[in-house]
Amino acid sequence: MNQPLAIASLSKRLLALTYDSFLVFAICMAIAAIYTSCARAIIGDQPIPSWFLQLTLLPCLIFTVGSFYTYCWRSTGQTLGMQTWRIKVVPADASKQLSIKQCWLRFAGAWVSFGSLACGFLILLRKSNTQTWHDRWSNTLVLDVSKQVKN
Repeated sequence: MNQPLAIASLSKRLLALTYDSFLVFAICMAIAAIYTSCARAIIGDQPIPSWFLQLTLLPCLIFTVGSFYTYCWRSTGQTLGMQTWRIKVVPADASKQLSIKQCWLRFAGAWVSFGSLACGFLILLRKSNTQTWHDRWSNTLVLDVSKQVKN
C-alpha cells in the first residue's frame, strides 16, 4: 500500500538550513584559510588587495558550498541538517537520483528564494503550495521522511 508523500514543513526546512549554516560556515573558514595560505606563499608579506579576494575567493567559496550541497543531495538526498530533521530532497519526476543540473539549479534558486525577502520560502505558508520557488525550478520535492517511516 503506497503512502501519500509527506511534504516537509517550512519550519523543518528552516531548522535544517540553520544546522547546515554552521557546517557551511566551518567549510568556508577552512577554504579561506587554505586560500589565504596559498596566496601568502605566492605573493609574500604584501597585503592581499581586496579586489583580488573578491574576484577569486568569493567564487571559490560559492563553488565549494554548491559542490557540498550537490554532493549531499546526489549521494543521499540529505545534508547533515536534513538528516537531523528527517527531511529529504527527491526528484519530482520519481527518478532515482537528482541530476547535477537539478542540484545546481536548486542551489542557485535557493539564493533567489531567500534573497527576495524569503518570498520563495514563505510561499509554503499557503496551503495549496508544496514547493518553494527553487523546488519548482529544479523539479524537486522536499519530503518529511519521519512521517513515511511510521506505519
